[in-house]
Parts: sequence; C-alpha cells; structure tokens
Amino acid sequence: MPTGDREQRLADELEAGARHLLDAADEDGDEELDTVGENLGLGLMALGGLVIGAATVTALWMLYPPTRGHKLPIQTIGIGSTVLVAVLWGVLGRRLGRRAADWLVVGYGIAWLVFSLAVAGTTTAHFLRRHAVQSHGVPTS
Repeated sequence: MPTGDREQRLADELEAGARHLLDAADEDGDEELDTVGENLGLGLMALGGLVIGAATVTALWMLYPPTRGHKLPIQTIGIGSTVLVAVLWGVLGRRLGRRAADWLVVGYGIAWLVFSLAVAGTTTAHFLRRHAVQSHGVPTS
C-alpha cells in the first residue's frame, strides 16, 4: 500500500474524529439549553397547577361555611376541579410526557396543602380565642 494513501486515510480519520468531538461539544451545549428549557417548562406546569388549585381554593373559601342545604356547590367545585386536573394530567402525560403532567399535579397539591393549613390555622386561632383565655381565668369583656 502506498504511503500517500495511508497518510490520506489517517488524515481522513483524524478529521472525522475532530468533527465527532466538535459535534459532541455542540450537543453538550444544546443539552444545557434543553435542560434550562425543560426546567422552565416543568416550572410552568407547576405554576399552572398552582393557578388551578388557587382558583378552586378561592371559590371554596368564598362558599365556606356552607349554609344549610347548600353543600352541592362546594361538592361540585371540588369534584369538577379534581376531574379537570385528572383530564389535564392525562392529556399532558400523552403530549408532553409524564414528568410534566406530574408537576401539574404537584402544583395543584401544593395549593390544596396551603389551603388546608390556612383553614386549620384559622379554625385553631378562633378556638383558642374562645376557649383558652377563659380556661386560664382571664376576664373577657
């Protein structure tokens, strides 16, 4: 085999290797951008869940406490919101991947958790105002 062919083949292999390394470096840069975009997308999914949950919680808070015989609006809002999130979870899971759909549910759950803590805290504060002071012998006016 002539040396010119061998040198040419070696030069071609070196060029192909260098091209491969450059392509790999470009892909690494794209992956960082994709990671940022993916995290931003997941954050937006969680924000969407927070918005749906907050809207549900606000509607339920305005109807609380229920008047006698008017529990149906509260039940309808709660069940409707849950069904909406379940349908969105299914659609987003198929379109964008299960991870994005899961972050929607996480945002929705956080809104409900905050709501539950607010209701429990308010109820506890009212209870303590009514009962704790009297049990310690402090006169109330």
